[in-house]
Amino acid sequence: MVRRGGGIVSLKLIGEAIARVQHGTDRTAAELAIRRLRDELAALADERRKIESVITSGNTIIGAFGLGVIAGLWVAIMMARSREYVIAVLAAGFATFMAARAVKNVKTSRLLEYYLTKKLALKEADIKRQLEQHLGTVAQ
Repeated sequence: MVRRGGGIVSLKLIGEAIARVQHGTDRTAAELAIRRLRDELAALADERRKIESVITSGNTIIGAFGLGVIAGLWVAIMMARSREYVIAVLAAGFATFMAARAVKNVKTSRLLEYYLTKKLALKEADIKRQLEQHLGTVAQ
């Protein structure tokens, strides 16, 4: 910075002033990032709860399909023993249908669990790393 006064011209280093301004700017940016990252963590937690709820209800449905398989096979066996072959075939078809639905739901449930444990965990770890970095900036 150039200073003029009393017929004298002098130079003053302003590096420290610029450093203070830069530190204040970095701190403000970090504070804003902290707020945003905390909101992102909360959104991830909500997403995790929703997926866990879907998995839980899916497991209930899988159990119901399993019971359908057992019931269908039991009816098929009882009807075959009674020589009611048409009903036995229909019951076996029902049991097969229920088994196929159970397998499909198990696959969907496993994909959701994978997403929950892998993808969301990676996102969460990255956000927490950024959060720690910004908290360090604010603490300085």
